[in-house]
Amino acid sequence: ASRYQIVDCLRGSLEVALGRYFDQPDTIVLQEFLDALNAVDMAECPEPLPFEQALMRRGVTPQPNTMERSATAAYTPKEWVWNGSVVYAGASIPLQVPLYLSRDEVMPEGSGILKDLLQIFNEDTMRIYNAVLSGQRVLFVGYNHAAGDVCKFAMAAASMISPPLEGILHRVFPYANLTDLSFIETQGFIAGVTNPVFEENTRWWDLLCVLNLPEKSGVCMTVEEKLKEDERHHKRSGPSQQQV
Repeated sequence: ASRYQIVDCLRGSLEVALGRYFDQPDTIVLQEFLDALNAVDMAECPEPLPFEQALMRRGVTPQPNTMERSATAAYTPKEWVWNGSVVYAGASIPLQVPLYLSRDEVMPEGSGILKDLLQIFNEDTMRIYNAVLSGQRVLFVGYNHAAGDVCKFAMAAASMISPPLEGILHRVFPYANLTDLSFIETQGFIAGVTNPVFEENTRWWDLLCVLNLPEKSGVCMTVEEKLKEDERHHKRSGPSQQQV
């Protein structure tokens, strides 16, 4: 666990660490990587006040004739990023920390993750938005999906509201499983799972968001809607089972 929400900034060093671990699958590799991360001196990293971060997001215009690939980069002055480094595996790996992100934001701008959420859930996106805003328990289920998929959508749901709700990251559990159900005790949690057992236990959630990425679709349902859907399914399958 970390009090920093800037894990995405560590992508470069994580890739190096994974490469070393695949070559030498030993816990010493992981320990060396953790030691390198803990050795990063964050004391010089500025901590802008909330109003300063708000100003960073307002009234800034891009430089004329800019040829930046992303609009985000065009609107982001260099002063909004703190440059550090992770010394690992005999190299100094650059580390860029965005200063405009509050402690309740985690997804980097330009990641496209909110676009994916909108494309998959369409009009149901507003149901997810309202559920997060009202503190309901939101569960993303992706049976036979990669863990990274459910993680992505859980984080996207938490990033929908701007400015972010205070403490919302403490409600987010990007990947949960049956070995640790403590997240269920968190009021208004936003979680991602791949085990269909969670889908069937209607006591654990308020809004169920089922992913079907191969067909580029998703569906949301409340407990009442899930029970009605199960009842219709049993009625349809009942006669055929009796004939067999």
